[in-house]
Amino acid sequence: ILASSTTAANTRTPETIEQAECQFSTDPDYGFSPDDPIRVGSNKLSDGPERELIYLLTLRGPDGEEVFYTRQTPQFNQTDTIVDPYVVEYEGIKEPLTLYFDLYSYAPLLVPLGFTCEAPFPIQPPQE
Repeated sequence: ILASSTTAANTRTPETIEQAECQFSTDPDYGFSPDDPIRVGSNKLSDGPERELIYLLTLRGPDGEEVFYTRQTPQFNQTDTIVDPYVVEYEGIKEPLTLYFDLYSYAPLLVPLGFTCEAPFPIQPPQE
């Protein structure tokens, strides 16, 4: 019997390795501006806050530090969309930063400048 060439189901191929990595933003305003928030929304508004928390639990400081966050009072941006600000800190940060989230719309999730992530964000795009 000749052995056949197979790939195990959990073997990472170059394509899956690329998909498994965090995607980083090159936009300095991404997430730091109420007008360029991190868009975690779905079709169900009720799961928006949970999606924000999943994002924050996956986010890390520049050297992999655990991120601590405090939700602030929601506010309107220039397009009259309500955004949720979170004050974010990690060990070694000089001053806390504010990240803004939009739970009404979705866009592919990126890592803001100066941060990393523990794993790809486990937040699925909304189902049509």
